[in-house]
Parts: sequence; C-alpha cells; structure tokens
Amino acid sequence: LCLHGALGARAAAAARAAASTRSVREVSAGLESFELVLRDEQDRLDELRLAEGSDCVRLRLALVFLHLRAGRDGAAMSAALDLADAHPHARAAALARARCLLRVGQRAEAEACLRLATTPADAPLTDGEAIETDAQWARELALTMLRAMRAAERRQEQAAELYERGHFAKAALAYGEAL
Repeated sequence: LCLHGALGARAAAAARAAASTRSVREVSAGLESFELVLRDEQDRLDELRLAEGSDCVRLRLALVFLHLRAGRDGAAMSAALDLADAHPHARAAALARARCLLRVGQRAEAEACLRLATTPADAPLTDGEAIETDAQWARELALTMLRAMRAAERRQEQAAELYERGHFAKAALAYGEAL
C-alpha cells in the first residue's frame, strides 16, 4: 500500500528509496525521509488533538518492515515496540513485533505475539485498529506463520528420529528442510 501511494506521495517516495537495492546511502536517506513523514503526521494529529488512526498504524508498520528489509533489526524492533506502545491492541502491532523477534531468534516470544495477532476477527477491536481489513490481514499472515512454525517443528522431530535410527543423510536433509 505504502509503496503505491495509499499513504501519500511523500511516504511512497520515501518507502521506495528505503527499499532500494542500489545503495546503502539511498536506503538510509529513504528511512530518514519515511521517519519524517511519520513525525509530520503525528504532529498534524497533535495539532488537531486527534488520536492516531489507521494511517499512522500503517506508517508505523511500514517503517518496521522497511527497517527489516534494510537489515536494521534493532531499529525495526524499536519501531515495532513504538507501534505496540501506541496501539497495544492492534493485531498488526503484534505481528510486527513477532517478525522482529523471529529475526533475532526469539522463537517462543514471537510465537506468543503471533498468537495474539490471531485473535478472531470478530473479537472486539480497540484503539489500534480502525479498519477491519488491517486486522484481518494481520490475523491471516500470523496464522500462516504459525502453521509454518509448526511444520518446521514437526520436520525437526522427524529429523531427530531419523538421526537416532542412524539414517544420518536423511536426517541432515530433514534438518535442512526444517530450517
């Protein structure tokens, strides 16, 4: 959405620069520009005495994913925590945090966040999600990620069993598939 202008031309241009594969300098400039767009939107809402809505959730979420894409795991986690602080009940916030936790190998914590993100779509929405489609998107992606985690765990168990039986080559293949 962001790359295609749904959150404004400035956000789209900054996101495209941040997602660039041409240079690290362009990525850094894009991330700085994107953070400025988010701050400007927050300032605008503060002036109008309005709470953050779905556009800010989407901007914050995009920032997390742009940092992850750039390999800036610490900055991504910081942005995910900011998103969760601003919108503690948003399914998208739980999903963003889970993605960051998985990136740094904190699987159990990530799984807990994914479970939070899979709250049924008919559960009451709170301050973090003004649009049901955002909640549904986060829920569906979290469910997909949880299924993949379960499949990997099953494959690891199969690999361990093969190893115990002395089928080392098959075990190595199974471990590779699990990863």
